[in-house]
Amino acid sequence: MSMKDNGTGSETRRIAGQYTSSGLRERVMAKLAEHGLGPGNLRREDTEGMDELHVGGAAATRELAEIAGVRPGWQVLDVGAGIGGPARRLAEEYECEVTALDITEEYCQVGKLLTEWLQTSDRVGYVCASATALPFRDAIFDAVWMQFAGMNVRDKGKMAREFRRVLKPGGRFVFHEVLTGNGEPPEFPVFWADDPALSFLVGVSVWRQVLDDSGFAAKRCEDVSAAALAWYDQIVRDGKSAKAGTARLNAGVIIDRDAGLKSRNVRKNIEEGRILIYRGVFERV
Repeated sequence: MSMKDNGTGSETRRIAGQYTSSGLRERVMAKLAEHGLGPGNLRREDTEGMDELHVGGAAATRELAEIAGVRPGWQVLDVGAGIGGPARRLAEEYECEVTALDITEEYCQVGKLLTEWLQTSDRVGYVCASATALPFRDAIFDAVWMQFAGMNVRDKGKMAREFRRVLKPGGRFVFHEVLTGNGEPPEFPVFWADDPALSFLVGVSVWRQVLDDSGFAAKRCEDVSAAALAWYDQIVRDGKSAKAGTARLNAGVIIDRDAGLKSRNVRKNIEEGRILIYRGVFERV
């Protein structure tokens, strides 16, 4: 869960601050070194516990790529890329050329480092910029990819119009996102916000209308909240079984403030229906 932006300067800085973690690069390098990992022997599976910062982890990324019909050679813009786990997976497993975009400078720096260490710099590039003012020409991407990023974007219409602008005709907007549920407010803190001031969730009907108004047609849109709960329960079981090794390279390496509490609150919010987890594929028309 990484991207963070709404297009206004002061709020954008506060949202980026939600994710900024002093000394992140040094902490990541130190944690990898604890496991004897570095530029010469690091593998993607070693890092996926901490660089796939979204519900469902690496398996959810693969499932999303499959339902989106991702193909070799696609030019993909990963919006809210964080430290780059999904971007590198799309590059390696699906042979895409990926531009990873995030507004948190530290995430971009660590993402570049891991991309170099995992030898994927030839297929993954980093840009530190806003989702509502994309620094790209029109119609250059086959897909815009977004996982757990839109929660911090206030102006979703502006964001969606930017996505359409940079997509080729027939290009796809692929998402895995948090939406509002039963109308009850989420319990905070959560990963994307410590309080309601930085959380801009909408319901599925509003989300679909925004995309429709912005020039997208739905190919697939589905509630995967039950799968999200099952994933959280598996994480708890794995923790109780005290799995060793690089499984300890988890979100807590990146999120240095209340990671456990935020994780529990996200799960509770899903269980109580306060939030829903949706994924979908929309095509530019």
